[in-house]
Amino acid sequence: MLMKKRPIIMEVKLDKKIIALIIVIILVILITGFCLYIALNENDKNELEGNLVVFCGIPVDPSDTRPDIVDVNALKEKYTTEYYIYTIDGFITKKEGVGIFAGLSEVQFEGINYIAGDTPRNEILSIGTFIASSMDISNYQREVVRDSTKVVDEAVIKKINQRYNVSVLVSDKLLVDLDNNGTNEKIITVYDKDKGFFGTILLSDEDKIECYLSVVKEGYQSSSYDFNGVIVDTDGNGLMEIYMSLPRYEKFTWRTLEYEKGNFKGENDEYIDPKVQ
Repeated sequence: MLMKKRPIIMEVKLDKKIIALIIVIILVILITGFCLYIALNENDKNELEGNLVVFCGIPVDPSDTRPDIVDVNALKEKYTTEYYIYTIDGFITKKEGVGIFAGLSEVQFEGINYIAGDTPRNEILSIGTFIASSMDISNYQREVVRDSTKVVDEAVIKKINQRYNVSVLVSDKLLVDLDNNGTNEKIITVYDKDKGFFGTILLSDEDKIECYLSVVKEGYQSSSYDFNGVIVDTDGNGLMEIYMSLPRYEKFTWRTLEYEKGNFKGENDEYIDPKVQ
């Protein structure tokens, strides 16, 4: 009887060894997978390192737009290169950009004027409607959809009217997942032509006003009240940046904002002429 029990004991010991071996293999797989995940993320972070981004003809990198830059020729060479051109609709073409750093940090592209309000020469592009990137960033983009219905919750319109003493109409409505959480935020542009009012406002996916991105009330009538800018991810961090060209009388300015779960990076813009009621 004893001789018959021994093989059973040996089988139990063998099973324990197999289980231990399986556990070791699983741990090795998990550790290897984790290391690969970290490595891939690091590669993604570094992939766009050194990318040159230009909006409204101006380098986005603040270190290259300082007034105390001495070696302007080095910057001219740096920014004279080929760029990928993106509009609100995505990638459209490649263009050679030439750096101009004599007094004003600027990058010019053939066939495109950089004076606010100018009609571009032989091109469909104008200032504030495109962004230039020295690297291909197409894989980092999410679709921006123009909602032709332009329907906005009446409560939102009422809040805007009460806040600025206006009576607005909706001129543009964009749907885009800014923070990559699977739901679309909304960017609307509204205007009151009689009072020279133009606003760009960010709404949550539940139609809550998250931020007045840009508000201008100057008392003059604009030729267009559509969104003037680009929504694009230029650094590959998964967040879509909002690049806006902002109207000013006989001039322009611009802002870059980033949104994630109610938090903003950047400075919104509110310009109210005190003479305009």
